[in-house]
Amino acid sequence: MLEVLRGNMENLLLKVAPKEEIDKKLKHVFETLFGQNSPERIYFEEGDMAYIVDTGNDDVRTEGMSYGMMIALQLDKPEMFSRLWKWVKTYMTVPKGHENEGYFIWSCAPNGQANSDGPAPDGEEYFAAALLLAEKRWKIKEYGDEARILLHAMVHKGENQDGYPMFEPENTYIKFVAHLPIIYLISINFMPNMAIQKTRISFSKLKRKLVSFGLNQQMLRLD
Repeated sequence: MLEVLRGNMENLLLKVAPKEEIDKKLKHVFETLFGQNSPERIYFEEGDMAYIVDTGNDDVRTEGMSYGMMIALQLDKPEMFSRLWKWVKTYMTVPKGHENEGYFIWSCAPNGQANSDGPAPDGEEYFAAALLLAEKRWKIKEYGDEARILLHAMVHKGENQDGYPMFEPENTYIKFVAHLPIIYLISINFMPNMAIQKTRISFSKLKRKLVSFGLNQQMLRLD
């Protein structure tokens, strides 16, 4: 985990292929999915913004947008990251006054029209992690500030009857969707003074269960 945060994580692909071959394959895959002239692209630029289409549902989802931001981060493409994040903030931000204020609409049409008024926690989890790591990589404090605001809502929302948190207050597990332990650890390491620290407890419990099983389970009960 510390290697991820320090930016010097070992590239395990080098154990099975030379760097030149790895780079060639990555470039091919990236151009296929993100190249603007590719017939198989899922990434579309509009002015200074961009969106990623869920080809199975013909919509734009927070999970896909946040995954795209993580890809842009790891491939050191700050312009692509900025384009995606601006689209998210422009079209997917839940309006002020709504009980889900502070979160992002999980599904929109490619033209930006909302298909829902609620969030999906996996998108928010990846947004927060991508923004925190982007602050570290590109020295853009605004990204970190936006991540901290989002994580605060994910942990504290509902304490003033203003909606619902994404982390279950009783056991600190994320609600509804997949647990992402590495993202909890990123949040914990970047935000030592926030209540997100409570997830350290749930992560420790979850890690012990996963180690005992040997493989990641598709689903676990909250106990």
